[in-house]
Amino acid sequence: MYLNSNAGGTAFHIWRQRFKGGDAEQVTFGPTEQEGIAMMPEGRSLVSSVGVAQNSIWLHGPDGERQITSEESAQWPTFSHDDKKLYYTSSRSSFFPRGELWQIDLADGHRERLIPGITVTGYAVSGDDKQVVFSAPDPNGHSQIWIAPLDHRVAPRQLPGTDLSQPRFTPDGDLAFIAAEGKLNYLYRCRPDGSARRKIIENAVLEFYGFSPDGQWAVVWAAVSGNDAAVTSSNLAYPLAGGPPMRICSDCWITWSPNAKFIYVVLHSKIYRVRLPLGKAFPPLPPAGIQSETEIKTIPGATLFVSPGMDTTSDYGLIAIGADPSSYAFVRATTHRNLYRIPIP
Repeated sequence: MYLNSNAGGTAFHIWRQRFKGGDAEQVTFGPTEQEGIAMMPEGRSLVSSVGVAQNSIWLHGPDGERQITSEESAQWPTFSHDDKKLYYTSSRSSFFPRGELWQIDLADGHRERLIPGITVTGYAVSGDDKQVVFSAPDPNGHSQIWIAPLDHRVAPRQLPGTDLSQPRFTPDGDLAFIAAEGKLNYLYRCRPDGSARRKIIENAVLEFYGFSPDGQWAVVWAAVSGNDAAVTSSNLAYPLAGGPPMRICSDCWITWSPNAKFIYVVLHSKIYRVRLPLGKAFPPLPPAGIQSETEIKTIPGATLFVSPGMDTTSDYGLIAIGADPSSYAFVRATTHRNLYRIPIP
């Protein structure tokens, strides 16, 4: 059996294993990655798409767009609270949003590695830019959560527990994260030292995206039930004061402006900006959540913010909104591939 896997590190290569068991054996090596496998009839070679994919972070502002990163493959940009720096992860592979955590000064381009030597799988920076909480795998592949000051005064400190992921800071300075319990995931919170741990939502969730700016809602991706059998999961907003969740959408991504006056909805590679009613974290939404662009357009205060047109290389699902309403950072992918015939040793 031949398969594509990144089991040997961060890059995807071709591996093989006998049907009757035994250890998996890596077949291809090197800086390029292989995607897809087609065996040749003679059984002594195979064909695969071989190449390199690189994600770079771009900044859109009043004066146009400019590339921010060029080394390795960058993902998950976020602005500092003063918009002077940008945080992101960087790795050799673009398949997964993981890598070392970096920051770059947007004025002079100076780059700094914040957590050297640690592969970060998720992170969040505190509102005052003094601390970072991040998840990283242990030697056995189990996810752990760490917290560290950004000025390197002390070494990162691990929170108690394992199989913890997707950390965020709560609006009042505590930590929130996903904890695996058997085959299910639940949303928890605790103090920065790991104490006073408690469950935020009683229902199981799939992923955790963060909190609304007013701290009243937790946004998650979770399984749903209903009359539409085709919709099995949705982005939901759970009121932290208790009560049933509100459906946001089944196939979109959302974020808020730093001043909490707008919510941005990314749907089908387009971004819609919706002005929020005073004192509200969400605009009026359809009972089943947003299902189409037509429904977005009917929401009061909704306007098309970005339409990529033919540019399908930009991932606006990884967008970061700046304090300036016209500024945002996003990820753009560049792929160079070709088909190669690879002899089987």
